[in-house]
Amino acid sequence: MLGIGEQDFSLSSDCLHNGPILHELMHSIGFIHEHSRCDRDKFVKINISNIKIGFVKNNFSKRDCKSNEFYNLPYDYKSIMHYKGHEFSINPYFPTIFHINKSKSALGNDHLSRIDIQKLLRAYNCPDSKILNR
Repeated sequence: MLGIGEQDFSLSSDCLHNGPILHELMHSIGFIHEHSRCDRDKFVKINISNIKIGFVKNNFSKRDCKSNEFYNLPYDYKSIMHYKGHEFSINPYFPTIFHINKSKSALGNDHLSRIDIQKLLRAYNCPDSKILNR
């Protein structure tokens, strides 16, 4: 988590519903995109050639492995912090991000996943046993 000082928070008019707001709130408290994890290449492929100019660096770049920003939890395809398959695509018929294992379900979410909740609990030193059933 980066969480240093003020955090800009911006939403476009087409993002004024729960999923994008929650995603941006997670950024504001220091969480990164799930598909930016240093180990992401074991799980997903990024199709850089189909990403709109100007969106690769801040939205799809892979982090280094110096910090443990994923709290020793498994890769979370269903994370609120994971882009769906066609985010920022030049050609909407081709994905910008997809599973290495093609049998997996859709990417991303509009709500916190169980692993997102575990990350929050670990980031703020709360016992995992406090996870509520959903």
